[in-house]
Amino acid sequence: MRMLIPALALLAGCMTRNSFAEQSTTLLCDKIQTCAGAAGLTLAGYDSYEDCISEGTTSMQDELDENSCEVFDAEQAQACLDAVEAASCSGFIGASFDSCDTVCSEATE
Repeated sequence: MRMLIPALALLAGCMTRNSFAEQSTTLLCDKIQTCAGAAGLTLAGYDSYEDCISEGTTSMQDELDENSCEVFDAEQAQACLDAVEAASCSGFIGASFDSCDTVCSEATE
């Protein structure tokens, strides 16, 4: 168990904006498809699961490149992914995940 904790910390430290965009989009599209099916993807504005992945990733990368994400917190990004992954379908639909709100912040001087 002691070896696992440093390994997880190391993995979180390696997360980049782009890897977070890809992982979070895939996870969200998986959750939408699993919890709400094709109708859920349509309600989210996607024609298919593949569109969800490609359009969602591009949108997320653009958002992370904005000035509002001057500081990217890899640990919070991992916590966000973990929270979304752990959510049940009933806990996912319409949910807000606090850790996801703190992945990005503006630089303080």
